[in-house]
Amino acid sequence: MAIDPFRQNYEVVTDDARMPSKTYRLDRRTGRVRRTIDGEDALRQMIWTTLETDRYRHLIYGAIYGSELRQLITDDLTPELLRTEIPRVIREALLVDDRISAVTKFEMSSERDAYFIRFNVEATDGWRMDYEMEV
Repeated sequence: MAIDPFRQNYEVVTDDARMPSKTYRLDRRTGRVRRTIDGEDALRQMIWTTLETDRYRHLIYGAIYGSELRQLITDDLTPELLRTEIPRVIREALLVDDRISAVTKFEMSSERDAYFIRFNVEATDGWRMDYEMEV
């Protein structure tokens, strides 16, 4: 069916249903792909892969994927500045995904050259999770 350029009253139909987040499970130990996952498991994996991927480093990913955490840590910043910048960088990286509504409750500690970070992720469908990582 062709679109009539002289017709003025086309009905625009939008589908606001969320697309499934089905993806493949990545085995962190072996680096192999296992089975498909969806929902909360897929979101947990997205958080991990986003924060572990250096933004702008891999041409296969767009400019909005990944985070600048590793670059931030390697910069010569004071510990006080790092304590404010790490939460900002994590929020910016994760809030790009429309399944995440908030990233809150940051707790950080440092030991030698590592930072241990704990925070809360709230999904748009209502579930919440605590996430811990080392940078």
